[in-house]
Amino acid sequence: MSTSSLATTVRQELNRLFLNAVITEKEFGDFLAYISDNPDEIPELEDSLKYGNDNVKAIYLRNRLNRLTKLFRTVFPALSFNRIKTKSTVKSASRRVPNYPVELWGAFLSNAFNASLSINAEDRKFYKPNFPQLTINSEDTTVDLFLEVVGKVNDQRLASLPNPQMWCKRNQAPFVKGEPDIVCIGAPNSTTLHSTNENGVSLIATVEVKPDQLLNNIIQEIIDEQRLPGSERELYNMYNVARGQNDSGTNNYSKYDKLRNIVHQAFGYMVVNDRRYGMITTLNKTWFMFRKGGDEKTLCISPAVSISQVYTYYQASFWECLRYFEDVSTSIPYARSPSGSEPPLTDSDDSDDGDSDNQEDPPPPPPSGKKDQKKKKDPDYNSSHKRKFPSYTGSGVSSRTRRKTKSNATNNTELKETKEKEIKEDILLKYMKNYDRNHFTFGHILGYGRTGSIFEATLGRKTGALKMVALYKDGNKLEELLSEIKIYIGPLKVIQGIHIPRLLKFGVLCEAFVFILTSLAEETFATIGDITRKEKELAIKGLQELHSKGVMHGDVRLENIMVKRRNKGSTSCVWWIDFGWSKMTDNLKELDKELTELKYLLGMVGMK
Repeated sequence: MSTSSLATTVRQELNRLFLNAVITEKEFGDFLAYISDNPDEIPELEDSLKYGNDNVKAIYLRNRLNRLTKLFRTVFPALSFNRIKTKSTVKSASRRVPNYPVELWGAFLSNAFNASLSINAEDRKFYKPNFPQLTINSEDTTVDLFLEVVGKVNDQRLASLPNPQMWCKRNQAPFVKGEPDIVCIGAPNSTTLHSTNENGVSLIATVEVKPDQLLNNIIQEIIDEQRLPGSERELYNMYNVARGQNDSGTNNYSKYDKLRNIVHQAFGYMVVNDRRYGMITTLNKTWFMFRKGGDEKTLCISPAVSISQVYTYYQASFWECLRYFEDVSTSIPYARSPSGSEPPLTDSDDSDDGDSDNQEDPPPPPPSGKKDQKKKKDPDYNSSHKRKFPSYTGSGVSSRTRRKTKSNATNNTELKETKEKEIKEDILLKYMKNYDRNHFTFGHILGYGRTGSIFEATLGRKTGALKMVALYKDGNKLEELLSEIKIYIGPLKVIQGIHIPRLLKFGVLCEAFVFILTSLAEETFATIGDITRKEKELAIKGLQELHSKGVMHGDVRLENIMVKRRNKGSTSCVWWIDFGWSKMTDNLKELDKELTELKYLLGMVGMK
């Protein structure tokens, strides 16, 4: 029997129970709404309603539904955790995290409790969630499980709102800047909310996720070393303690650096997206955050709320806390006017950034001591724009490191630590200029890549394609973008605007993201459709120019060749983009292989 036929049978049985006064009119309406919202439940309902007397059927139906108050007081089973081998939760850079104090969101728990008292106790249209035993073993599983359990509780209510909302992964909301692990989005209707079209969909809050095992280790180490009493063990206080601590000098970042970076990355997602509200969660524990004050640079963090926190006569459950957060973040989601009321940066405000077309080298480290003088001679900082950038030869690891790796058979863990150390010591990044959020005007999405969405953006009087990577999240992506910047300002500087886009700006955004702004083209070879022979020849010539500078592109695809067509009869401009996987090499065999690969791709085999 089809689902529609089963649904008709269930409705007829419900109607009979209502006419016989076994269920009330409101219950009858709630059951019909439940069937409409949960079609997958219909076969089981139809089968169950075949048996027992009318009173048994009524009890069964009522147990299928949850009142809203009962839904938000669902008891969550204990989580289990697998051991995670590495403690490298945050791959970072050798920049100072802004030293702003963080305050306690002291009213959060009491406000959430007061809000829980006004939840509609009669609304019966939610199914009872069933939670199996859940195990967490990585950041990815934490993200997936958060969305699974929240989907079974809070998303039921969010979906029923006049303007529905949902929690989802960031890739379901490509208009979001940066790469927060989870976002809460809303729309005027369910169709728009679940569509791939960004029009009409709005961002409400951002979430940074960390595995419980790893964040707990960091927090416990700080508690043990600082001998913090119970009253001082909240995240906001430990962050303020970490502000005054220095790196211990180890290859990896210290526990204090890691904690600062986690908090600041979460704050950065809120800032770059102009949102007031955000969260840090391990699923086992959640910290709710908001920005306060006129300039909204002050971050407030709630006490930790455990997912196992239940409702009592003096406290809200975790689900009720999350519900309160959803409501308050929806009421005033923007940290400032979404149209960007603050004036953007002008060239006069940014006079140290070089000429109108290209940004000059970053300033060298100040020679205030032996340590700084040593850094100034570091081969990673190359102010002469010669061909070699040792930290980005090969697969992105320095030639020195690769030789050492080969001779000593360094294992994967040691190699990862070496990469992190090299990023930390990167002079280019350390002295890169920081720009505030109000300096940028963001336009529409141009495309998508490994680093997330690419936006049209204006900085000063320069409008271009903006790509950005989180400073404190993914060391591999950060390394790729730094490599791309070095390629632009180094060996390929002389062919900017000819075979590659012009580098308009690069720097740090909100002390949370590294960005690169390049001149705009129009379409890629993958989308333009009618590529001319002349344009193919220009693409081949462009790759040959890269090779003549000792640069192997490393990712030859039609999507990485841009074309800008001029007036009819004029020559098109063809540019190569995306140098995250590029490397310096003098291996002619490798370069010839890449060139042949391009010719096959373009159907130009045999062209000299």
